[in-house]
Amino acid sequence: MVSLAGREKVMRTVQYWSRFFAFYLYRRGYSKETIAFWKNLQTQLATSRKLFRIGKPLTHAKLAVAAYANKNEDLLVRLTTIGRQIGYFGYMALDTVMWLHAVRVKQFTPERFGNIQKVAYRFWLFGLVSNLINSSRRYYRASASERALQAENEKDEESAKKVCAEKRAATKQFVWDLLDTAMPLSALKIVELDEGFVGLCGLITSLFGLKQVW
Repeated sequence: MVSLAGREKVMRTVQYWSRFFAFYLYRRGYSKETIAFWKNLQTQLATSRKLFRIGKPLTHAKLAVAAYANKNEDLLVRLTTIGRQIGYFGYMALDTVMWLHAVRVKQFTPERFGNIQKVAYRFWLFGLVSNLINSSRRYYRASASERALQAENEKDEESAKKVCAEKRAATKQFVWDLLDTAMPLSALKIVELDEGFVGLCGLITSLFGLKQVW
């Protein structure tokens, strides 16, 4: 938890808790001042997290190149891995641009900034959808391997455990990405979702991320 990634994930957890809790307080009729505290905390944490992510586009670019070079991988898994990394590259790159605007290093007109946000969310959604397809494909392949082992009456425990682990990992990643789609879908107004639901989805996936680095 002392790592940069660990601190960023803690901040993300508090950010989405604040988003969820602000909506809860609003629905319960609390004062504007009380709600404003949590909304401001959410905004400040969102801005601070952008600083932590400077440089991430390069990481995703390298991962995209590595996935492209992996000719031995299943074609659909390979293509969707590349798609995910491209999506996150674009999202993180524009995230840095939005941070420059937030700290007043480079200011944009409201219309221009709004367009940057929309493109960033589209990149994020593209990355998430790519990974949903990726997880589905990995689950399908693991299930096929499991059926093959059962049909052949194989008693290779190591292979069986590996297949089960792959199915669990693919299922968890699918749920993770599906919950995360709430954020760009809501921001782009593709689906009308209230702030409480979006905050709760973000909180759950933040806890997934915390567990991963704990």
